[in-house]
Amino acid sequence: MNQIGKLLPQVAEVMPVKLLMTACGSTTDVMAIHGVDKEIFTSFYKYNIAPDVLAKLRASKTSAIAEIKVANRFGWKTGDFITLEELNGISFTLAGTFKCENASQDNIIIAGRRFIQEAVDEQGIANHVLVRLNPGADPNTVCKEIDALSSLTVDTLTQPEHLFLLAAIEQLDDLMRVSRIIISIILMVMLVAIGNAISMGARERYPEMGVLRTLGFSKMAIMLLIIGEAVIYTLTGGIIGALIVQGFIVSGITDTLPTWGTAVSISMTADFYTWAVTLGIVSLAGFFGSIIPAWQASRINICNAIRKSE
Repeated sequence: MNQIGKLLPQVAEVMPVKLLMTACGSTTDVMAIHGVDKEIFTSFYKYNIAPDVLAKLRASKTSAIAEIKVANRFGWKTGDFITLEELNGISFTLAGTFKCENASQDNIIIAGRRFIQEAVDEQGIANHVLVRLNPGADPNTVCKEIDALSSLTVDTLTQPEHLFLLAAIEQLDDLMRVSRIIISIILMVMLVAIGNAISMGARERYPEMGVLRTLGFSKMAIMLLIIGEAVIYTLTGGIIGALIVQGFIVSGITDTLPTWGTAVSISMTADFYTWAVTLGIVSLAGFFGSIIPAWQASRINICNAIRKSE
């Protein structure tokens, strides 16, 4: 890949990257190790790395640095010897931490490329190559020229950085489509479950409803009492769930959503409007799920209702 810089005068520097990622079992344990050239990677990555941390990283072949959120999540400290069983048992010494201002890349660990390649027995193999251009060079033109190079031994798909990041957003879009389907199914199940729970509860309290009817409560009043109870139950559950999720987001346990293959994370936030809509949907689920059992309970004969207490 170094021949790219020799053949194309618009290219200032080239750096192959060996990328490893944990499987997306959950959004809280995804990590990406970037195997880079320790001497030049700061020309491509704009991170806040203290000079002493950078010196420690370059001083040892087996050292690595982690974004501060990753280190805090797993309780890593500078000098710790860390083994990642999720990533082929790779072990390294943590030389320090750094801070990334861009929330899309706060799940990464930086180590030497050759060290990572040897650890997974893939010497000379890189996942992608970063190219830094000279001032004034046109990215789109250079991308086409790189892909057209006949001297390259592998097929390439070269893209400007913003298109690479767009791939991560497209992954999220696909995930959201699937999520909408799953959420729709969950809401349908909720409606059935709520209807069943309210129906069972109403049948157990038929005698009480019979007494209320004898005291002058109308059928509509009985129906509204049951519906109101269902809405309160579902709304209470929704509030508890929202507080738990917001707690995870605020604590940083799951404040980003990693995308597979691009090593890019998308920041997760939830504002007041989001929670208001969520609680509104939950309340509607309680309302519609209780209409039929509430209607049935309100129509029971007074004598039959009171007789059920005997």
